[in-house]
Amino acid sequence: MKNLIVATTALVASATFAQAGGLAAPTIEAPVAAPVVIAAPAPVTTWAGAYAGAALTYGETEGSVGGTSDSIDGVGVALRGGYDWQFGSWVLGLGAEYAYNNEDGDVFGATAERKDSAAVFARAGYALDTWLPYVSAGYTWSDAEVAGTSYDLEGATYGVGVEKLFTQNISGFAEYSFADFDDVQGVSVEGQGVKLGVNYRF
Repeated sequence: MKNLIVATTALVASATFAQAGGLAAPTIEAPVAAPVVIAAPAPVTTWAGAYAGAALTYGETEGSVGGTSDSIDGVGVALRGGYDWQFGSWVLGLGAEYAYNNEDGDVFGATAERKDSAAVFARAGYALDTWLPYVSAGYTWSDAEVAGTSYDLEGATYGVGVEKLFTQNISGFAEYSFADFDDVQGVSVEGQGVKLGVNYRF
């Protein structure tokens, strides 16, 4: 009986102490979620659009008659512009170019020179991200002078090249071209050249 009274007294004391705020239950705070960082999308490389550019050129024009050939060469500059369309990885374009060839020398014992030329062309390439290898075909016109007589040269032109995007607006290119001019008074005339240039892409 004595033990029952002691236990009852202790239980009542504990309840009274708890109601008085003697012991509080611990508070558990919810964890704070880390902020979610969303990466900006990578820029998409595109070759579509208009462009204009300039190039340094080295060219050679060769005349052949009766199994004998002779040539003139020189360093010049070229200006070009065009527009490209992109279909997946394929790039198709149209363009035009003016060049000051500055080729001169002696052919078959006579003084000769070729200065101005112009061309229109179509090109097709396959985009490898920022690289664009391509081939081109078109038509070209040029002025030549031999022994003081002027001649108009014209014919088909073909090329192969590669263009590299440095930024979405600036690219560089290297190109080899070949021109098959019509014969001039029985003389077969061909031209070839290399170009190193820069394009601004709009």
